[in-house]
Amino acid sequence: MCQSEKDALLVALAHRGRRSRAWFAKALGVSRSYFSEITTGTKPVPDWMVTPFCVLTGSNLLAQYRDLQRALRIVSDREAEASRIERIARELQRGIA
Repeated sequence: MCQSEKDALLVALAHRGRRSRAWFAKALGVSRSYFSEITTGTKPVPDWMVTPFCVLTGSNLLAQYRDLQRALRIVSDREAEASRIERIARELQRGIA
């Protein structure tokens, strides 16, 4: 299971075949050192890079990981909002009763 964007990126790279990281850096139009920083997790994967990276690796894992994290944040925010509304409702009931 991927626990970070770095994990998703590394798994996709591991299944890339014979392409080197230098090849990916060149194909993405970034320096090898910058791509290295991304693959080590030192720098985040920029939004613009996700789709081209997925196309180059033939894997949607990085995009899927990001989608999952976005969905989890949305659900978490909704739960927090529902809890807040429930707390307000309880406080109102105590005040009215």
